[in-house]
Amino acid sequence: MHTDTTVIDCTTDSSKAFGPEDEGYEGEVEVVTGITAGSGVKLVPNIFDKHLEYLELSFTLGETSATVRTKKPLDADTLTDSGGFLFYSIMCDGVIKYNNTRRLKINDINDNSPIFEEKLYSQNVSESEPVGFEVVRVTATDADSTAANNAITYSLEPASEVFEVTSAGAVRFKKRLNYNSVQQYNFIVRASDPLDLSDTATVVINVEDYDNLNPYFSHSLYQAFIPENQDGPFPTIEPEAIKAQDGDTGINVALIYSISEVSPAEYQSNFHIDSSSGVLSVQTPIDREEMSSSVISVSIKAAQTDDSLKTANAVVSVTIEDVNDNAPKFDRSSYSVSLLENSPADAVVFKAVVTDLDQGGFVGTLRILPESAPFSIGSDGTVRVKDSTALDRETTTSFTFQVIQISL
Repeated sequence: MHTDTTVIDCTTDSSKAFGPEDEGYEGEVEVVTGITAGSGVKLVPNIFDKHLEYLELSFTLGETSATVRTKKPLDADTLTDSGGFLFYSIMCDGVIKYNNTRRLKINDINDNSPIFEEKLYSQNVSESEPVGFEVVRVTATDADSTAANNAITYSLEPASEVFEVTSAGAVRFKKRLNYNSVQQYNFIVRASDPLDLSDTATVVINVEDYDNLNPYFSHSLYQAFIPENQDGPFPTIEPEAIKAQDGDTGINVALIYSISEVSPAEYQSNFHIDSSSGVLSVQTPIDREEMSSSVISVSIKAAQTDDSLKTANAVVSVTIEDVNDNAPKFDRSSYSVSLLENSPADAVVFKAVVTDLDQGGFVGTLRILPESAPFSIGSDGTVRVKDSTALDRETTTSFTFQVIQISL
């Protein structure tokens, strides 16, 4: 620094301006000469009392000069109320105490980094908010006194496709949030001044789910295979148990299950679904033999308890499996036929028809009792002459025997 040398005027008030001087300076500020030997001078405030905390006067009575020097480094950042000027006065100690006022310009230098007011900003926000919505506002300040040194630029680290930060520190949406994709964002916001001195803060954004999605079933098609005598809950469901859930997983509203349709419709009353668990049951057993098709389609629905218009749909394909619950039956309870006594072996006598309503029909064998009867029966129920010599009317006019079925 260039130390100014001045001549004091103790005959009238006077003023001088010095500088500029960079903040941080320590040392001599002014050498005052022309002091009358034996006269005294003092360093006194000028407008701003606190400015004297930076200065002191070195003077010994009897000397003709005095030196104004710093008590601590000059700091322009504390002189914003005086426009960056340091004010003081050298007062003559006479009958009339004239003041030699001084104004020293202090240059601001960029010696302060921005500082965030908070190191962590946390905010909850609904996924329903629009693009451009301000989530949170961050604030940093720079203690430097001039705009050239305290201007702050905000940036996000890492760069984000979802958020942006404005020059005022407003963190805003660049695109809509989706709770089902991301529930929390965590990033750094940096505040930098023109010399890239900087500070950072952490921003945590918690995404809140919004009830904007319908529920959904785990599968659109389920399959079940149940015996025709089934009563109560289905033993198994494929590929897994019936389950639906709210599409808004963060809200997860409870669901109510119901049967919306059964095809064929006459089986509507045969099925029941638990409204809370979704467990499907048979409440009236089904007779497969009365069905035109062994497959029944049960359409089910899950609706939100808070909004019955928000629903999901699925189909359960139920295959009714046969159970051997029907006994084979002959087409007649008795057969009576006439046969010539000269009928040869293998001559057809009659045909006994056996039916079984169970799937696959009658599966078994037919027999004639007693086995001594002169007749045989084939697998198709055809009764034939086995021993033609026994057919002698003069000896026997009729034969009575039984045809029995033995199921496998």
